[in-house]
Amino acid sequence: MILTVKIDDSLPVGKRIIQELRSYPKVVKFEYPVVTDGVAPEGYMTGEEFARRGKEKLKQYYKENGLLE
Repeated sequence: MILTVKIDDSLPVGKRIIQELRSYPKVVKFEYPVVTDGVAPEGYMTGEEFARRGKEKLKQYYKENGLLE
């Protein structure tokens, strides 16, 4: 049986779980999500989407602080 598990590595307990799992390389395989055919996995965004959102937020910040008309 193969299980797919999501672990939140932003928390200390998540980091400990990952560290423990890495000590079993014969039975544990880590897969990192990749963008295929322009579709990002759930919870992720493409580089283009990241750049677009960053530009929008920067533009909004400039407008709010009177740096851009």
